[in-house]
Amino acid sequence: MTRRRWIGITLVAAVICAVITLALFYNDIAIAYHHRAMMRAWAKILEVGANSSDQSQWIESYDRHRYALVQYGYLARREFPLIVKPPETRRVWRQVTAEFPDNIHATMQTTQWGWTVNKIIVYDQPDRMPAWEAAIHRYDVPEFPTSAGANYPDENRANGR
Repeated sequence: MTRRRWIGITLVAAVICAVITLALFYNDIAIAYHHRAMMRAWAKILEVGANSSDQSQWIESYDRHRYALVQYGYLARREFPLIVKPPETRRVWRQVTAEFPDNIHATMQTTQWGWTVNKIIVYDQPDRMPAWEAAIHRYDVPEFPTSAGANYPDENRANGR
């Protein structure tokens, strides 16, 4: 066999191996890419600061890559409606996030005027969602009940059951 033919066969075999490897590990490669890009976007969001016009592009990039990680099943998205009302929602937020200091993918939505939305939105590994749920249920209990018991959770939840 000539040297030229041997090189040709080797190149074809290498391309076939590369295609097979890519097909077998595409999800892992895509997850690694999106995770790295999401974390880079997060670092840029913190670096440019809230008053920068560049922040919106980095937030869009962060959201896009986070959404891709949800689509691949690497992250799960879950919304936890809160029983407590503002301003107690801030207390719940501080207590819950203190239990997960390594997680940057949780947000809280709340309003104090008009229609009130009180919820914590979590993006995390699917196997960590039960821990989030337990923490939120543990702290989502009013410290100071409001008029006519409107802010009271059910008795089982208040007792941690």
